[in-house]
Amino acid sequence: MKLKKLTASVLAVLMVLSLSACASKNVKWIATDNGKQIPSGIYLTYMLNAYSQAMGKIADKDKNVLKQDIEGVPAAEWIQNKADESLKRHIAIENKAAEQGITISDVERSYIDQQIQYQWQFMSAMYEKNGISYDSYAAVSQNAYLENMLFEAQYGAKGKTPIPDADILKAFQEGYYKTMYVSMSLLDNEGKEKDEEAQKKVVEKADEVYAKATAEGANYSDVILAYEKEQAKAKGEDESTVHEHNESSHVSFIPKESEGYDAEFLKQVGEMKNDEIRVINTGNTVYVLKKLDITQNPLDVENYRTAVMKKLKGDEYNKTILEWADATTVEYNAEAKNLYTPSKLKF
Repeated sequence: MKLKKLTASVLAVLMVLSLSACASKNVKWIATDNGKQIPSGIYLTYMLNAYSQAMGKIADKDKNVLKQDIEGVPAAEWIQNKADESLKRHIAIENKAAEQGITISDVERSYIDQQIQYQWQFMSAMYEKNGISYDSYAAVSQNAYLENMLFEAQYGAKGKTPIPDADILKAFQEGYYKTMYVSMSLLDNEGKEKDEEAQKKVVEKADEVYAKATAEGANYSDVILAYEKEQAKAKGEDESTVHEHNESSHVSFIPKESEGYDAEFLKQVGEMKNDEIRVINTGNTVYVLKKLDITQNPLDVENYRTAVMKKLKGDEYNKTILEWADATTVEYNAEAKNLYTPSKLKF
């Protein structure tokens, strides 16, 4: 579980790019760190990530990114600066981990590689065509994993300045909603809105589940299980294959500050009382949701410990990494540095 928590936000950091220039043997490495050559593919990945950030910051979404300014400077310069900063951060993390004797174990590396290989099978053709190898792709993910390990070494239970368990539990209980729900989409399999009649049937089914869940003596978990078996049967599937339920089935912990949920949805959940059940029709989804008491089981925090720790100490830790990066001197390969510019990136 710890392995999954550490990699939760690590492996989704790469996107597809195309580089118009052909790389010569002299530009396969972008810089050196203590005599060790750093592959240009690592730098290109960080440059693309910066380009993606720039797309979210420009004023005119319909206009060429590189023809606009970001934070008072030309976008190309802003992207280049971000890529440079990211490479310094990458090197600083590698060096700091080595200094503290922190390494990725064989077991951890095997787990990380499995995740990377899964992603690689979908993206390898484009990356390889543009000179980005599997090793460069993997190096960025492994560096992010090292960053998490350094965080644990500082703030974890056995770290230099551990965060008290009481503080973690308090932040968790104050920052999350504990819920149990079923969701029903108002979209078809192609992601388009269902017609009016089909949407009406979805709402009616949600109301039906709500009525059963709020009936005297009802157990919502049992109601959900019955609903799942009904849906399986409607699809021609064997209803006996529906997963067995336990006390944690369909329990979800929703961050109170989350971009992954509709704002109106979060507002309504926030208004609910513990054990209240409500039909929430928001966005393209209808929820039949029960709000649970998050203070009843302190052990709930364990699966969210890392996320809560990052919430409490993330800014402080990031400041520390920036200090490491600022103290890092990068010796660039001038030929590669001049070749790999934002104007060469193509989506």
